[in-house]
Amino acid sequence: MLLTKEVTMNLSYRESPVVVDVMQGDSARILVIHLVKRETPWILPDNAEIILRYCCADGTGGMYDTLPDGTQACTVDGNTLSITLVSQMCAVAGCTKLQVTIFSDGGQISTFPIEIRVIPQVDAKAAEGEYYNLQKWLDTRDLKGEPGEDGYTPVKGVDYFTESEKTQMVWDVLAALPNGDEVLY
Repeated sequence: MLLTKEVTMNLSYRESPVVVDVMQGDSARILVIHLVKRETPWILPDNAEIILRYCCADGTGGMYDTLPDGTQACTVDGNTLSITLVSQMCAVAGCTKLQVTIFSDGGQISTFPIEIRVIPQVDAKAAEGEYYNLQKWLDTRDLKGEPGEDGYTPVKGVDYFTESEKTQMVWDVLAALPNGDEVLY
């Protein structure tokens, strides 16, 4: 069971915000975005990599390209992106902002923020609104180092990081990213 919402997003200029209504706790929503450049379909490059970033009304958020079951969170067909919304995006009542970032040939293009209006459930609390999974991105890169010497014991902080250190690095990067609100029109 999936519910699909189709929208058109112009990458050339910011129009009225794209708004998608969901219920708090939903976990079977797909957002189909038809990308255009002015009035012409904008075909995504064949080598495009896509990362989805979101921020819930309470400030929790995440960034992902892979779903919890290991499947891709976004598929591409010409100028159309089909995005599966993770349940964490629908966990917090209020306005969740979604931004799609497309990487190709060393460049980056991002959509303008999409407003996911999360309507509160009448009787329940949903799970926390954070989700991080960049498995697809990691799988496409050769991030393996050179083999170490036999008998060498890796040193924490030199050869590897703890989970809390990795989490802190992610938060530091996210904190440094602009969210688009600082632009004045």
